[in-house]
Amino acid sequence: METNVSKCKHCGDESSNPIEFEGNQFCCEGCKSVYLIIQGAGLSDFYHLADSPGTKQKELKHLDFLKNDELVEGILDYKGKDYALVSFVLPAIHCASCVWLLERLPQLKEGVLNADIHFFKKRIQIRFDPNVISVFEIAKLLQSVGYEPTLSQKKNTRTNKSLLIKIGVAGFVFGNIMMLSFPDYVSQFDDDNLKRFFSYISLVLIIPVVFYCASVFYKNVWQAYKTRMVSIDVPVVLGIVSLLGRSIYDIFWLNEPGYLDSLAGLIFFLLLGKWFQGKVYDELSFEKSANEYLPLGIYVKRENGFEMVPLSQIKKGDFCQVRPNEVVPFDSELRSEKCLLDTSFITGESMPESIQKKDKVYCGSKVIGSPIEIEVLNTERGEIFEIWQKKNPKVALDNTLVKYFTITVLLAGVFTFFYHYFINSAETAFIATTSVWIVACPC
Repeated sequence: METNVSKCKHCGDESSNPIEFEGNQFCCEGCKSVYLIIQGAGLSDFYHLADSPGTKQKELKHLDFLKNDELVEGILDYKGKDYALVSFVLPAIHCASCVWLLERLPQLKEGVLNADIHFFKKRIQIRFDPNVISVFEIAKLLQSVGYEPTLSQKKNTRTNKSLLIKIGVAGFVFGNIMMLSFPDYVSQFDDDNLKRFFSYISLVLIIPVVFYCASVFYKNVWQAYKTRMVSIDVPVVLGIVSLLGRSIYDIFWLNEPGYLDSLAGLIFFLLLGKWFQGKVYDELSFEKSANEYLPLGIYVKRENGFEMVPLSQIKKGDFCQVRPNEVVPFDSELRSEKCLLDTSFITGESMPESIQKKDKVYCGSKVIGSPIEIEVLNTERGEIFEIWQKKNPKVALDNTLVKYFTITVLLAGVFTFFYHYFINSAETAFIATTSVWIVACPC
């Protein structure tokens, strides 16, 4: 006897026992529910973009921890009075139809203001009104249309903000010093007092650029010195000091404008290059920090049952519950009878490990199967963090190359100075040496 196999209207999976609705077949109630949501929002064109464009509805996971305001703060990109931004990773995104549907989330739910999708990263950023809809409701909405979100902790962007402020200050000063130096570019000053006055103003403007904006280079050199390493920023610092010293000498002793415009421009473009370099590294990096693998919170046993608590509030001796596919955030002792753990993060072994009650569960172990109960032994990070901090052979090789490169550049600058000092003049020697150290900067 032949079995009739039908294709699901939503996800395209074949089913021998389909659910029929309005002349369409669905493989499960989940796909039927998504179909009704999309139809009810007037987005029926979604099914005309491709043949079975949707994704299969998965069993809903517990997202109750998103009701905790402290945990939600950890994943928000921005929060203001009128709107907030939150980003999710959506592994189910696979085609243009997915993008088409997700961009129309505002039509599916009131309070969702806008949705921006990065297809290749499978990431969505949603702008929403926190007075109308919560992050928990947004996550449930994404689940309901077949795109279960993956959550991670918010990345620290403080360094980038600080660098952007320094770029802004350096750019402002660079523009103003260029304006003050412009008369000297096109002709000579007839009034020496006015010329000196403009030079003094430029010298005052350059102070925050040299001592604040360029501090990132000084810190790198100092940190390298403390660890007995050679920083690639050494030639940059020497170039900055040389330009500043020569400019001060020209202004006070020779009544010349010096090179303050060049110094401000140098620091501005070096900082701009450092920011751009960081953006490129972020885009191309496939590495994650250990924190991104840990859950935002964990269920802690209380008198009335288990309560979701942020990791920062966990104490030694707490009894916690870890759900399937979650990573154990602390070294603990198993309180369940037995369980299966994926310890590949720690040992590199892909085969699950079976442990019994009162056995130790290491931080970084991933729970397989059913939820487990643990007792926290130590709130400090365990093996997984040590693995992330181990020295990378490639990093060691890079440090060796930087060391020899920097030493070569310094020696080239010294050789250039003495060559031009004896062959040409002291001024030519200074300009040539400073140029070697500045041009050698990898930024």
